[in-house]
Amino acid sequence: MELETRLVATAREAFPFRTRIARLVTDMPRFVTRLFLFCGVCCVAFAQQGSVPTAVRVALSGKPGELVVSWTTFNKTATSIVQYTCPGSAPQTVTGNAIVFVDPNPLQIVRFIHTAVIVNLPPNAACDYVVGDADGGWSPSLSFKTPVNGDEVLNMIVYGDLGLVNSVSMGLIQQEVQSGAVDIVLHTGDYAYDLHTDDGMLGDIWLHVMQPITSAVPYMGRFRVDGLIIPAPVVITICKPVW
Repeated sequence: MELETRLVATAREAFPFRTRIARLVTDMPRFVTRLFLFCGVCCVAFAQQGSVPTAVRVALSGKPGELVVSWTTFNKTATSIVQYTCPGSAPQTVTGNAIVFVDPNPLQIVRFIHTAVIVNLPPNAACDYVVGDADGGWSPSLSFKTPVNGDEVLNMIVYGDLGLVNSVSMGLIQQEVQSGAVDIVLHTGDYAYDLHTDDGMLGDIWLHVMQPITSAVPYMGRFRVDGLIIPAPVVITICKPVW
């Protein structure tokens, strides 16, 4: 109990603008889970201090040779840029745009959802890329794999109901994606249990943890709240896999 009290006190002192972080820690039924989520909140709260991209994900646009790249920042940036290089091609730059998402929960956390569309991509290619802004900061160096041609076999991972607790399959999914054997991941829901929990901070943590998967291959899915299907910003809406 003493250690738990110290963790709560540290959360309040380090992040006074996130008063519900302490509640997120103390409400968890097991100490190990509390500590895990506390560390995750610390990582996300640290990211919220600047404009460094987080939660990078790619998705199909519905048009052949295109991918949609999305990411989140907690401060406004002057530009929304993707710099990428595909095999046999010179480095390219794409400029996208950003929308402001004000969380409807009590804290009303402001998130900036950035989106850029990359066109004329070759099939079945591994392309290196970064996202961000020259002044706000860049993501780590990432790589995405484009799907195979439309007349070839498309390798997909399909699953549902994946959160942070009891996520025993997450490591296996990441391993398969990073092996290069997967073209698309289809997540049929639910997400994070739930993306909007604790003013969306649990969703922030989940998207951050999932980035090695969501940034590497098109990650498709839908999010349902109270019977309504909500499209992006957090997860790109399913569209027909055309390439």
